[in-house]
Amino acid sequence: MAMAGVLDDAPFQDSKRMQMDAATAHFRDLGIRDEVIRQTLTDHEVTPQEHAVVSKWKADRMRDPEWVEKYLAGHGDHKRDMMLANIVLTSKIKKFA
Repeated sequence: MAMAGVLDDAPFQDSKRMQMDAATAHFRDLGIRDEVIRQTLTDHEVTPQEHAVVSKWKADRMRDPEWVEKYLAGHGDHKRDMMLANIVLTSKIKKFA
């Protein structure tokens, strides 16, 4: 419902729901696809391998002065890519039996 922008049929809205609405709008503004937003809002888990790859990607970018300069200047692709990295790095990691 948050992604569709549909509010609860009540005079007051749940604060978690409002946060999800705001996050959805922010992610869309950055150019993040709806399926990724849906995964983010539903506590999608990542594999340890995904986490490791993204962690290395982020560390490599943060050591690149030119990339960091563009990111801090608000370059759209850089902002989107960093948000996607942070989504993965803050996601729960799947535990395999």
